[in-house]
Amino acid sequence: MKNSLLTLSLFISTICFGQSTIPKKEVPNAVVTSYLSQNSKGAQDSVWSKETITIFKVNYIDDGKRYQAHYLSDGKWVKTFTEIVQVELLPNITNQIIDLYPDHKIVKSYIELNNDGKFYATDLRKGKDEITVYFTTSGKFFK
Repeated sequence: MKNSLLTLSLFISTICFGQSTIPKKEVPNAVVTSYLSQNSKGAQDSVWSKETITIFKVNYIDDGKRYQAHYLSDGKWVKTFTEIVQVELLPNITNQIIDLYPDHKIVKSYIELNNDGKFYATDLRKGKDEITVYFTTSGKFFK
């Protein structure tokens, strides 16, 4: 039952992230090896997807939180992120968004780890236009 719930949760998270799944055997060994070396638990029920020819994405759950990691086909890690709710944003980030983008609405927020560091990333929408803004973990505007 527990495995069924985990598999269902991973399937739902894949749908939420908007990816189509691919069998693990279609993922280059370098990508799987890189993922397993960076994730000590190496969840067996991980759901893999492919965004482009060179980016492979894996959705997984660790300590009850959903994550998505991106890898190049040679196994090089690109980034990992997890969605957060707006109340998890630092108050000064929310205030800066209101000041810098007064006509935009917060759509989603993430904690993203990439080669530049660890950031709060927030998707903003104004009409049909959507942008992503980044802040350091201390709340300083990054880009």
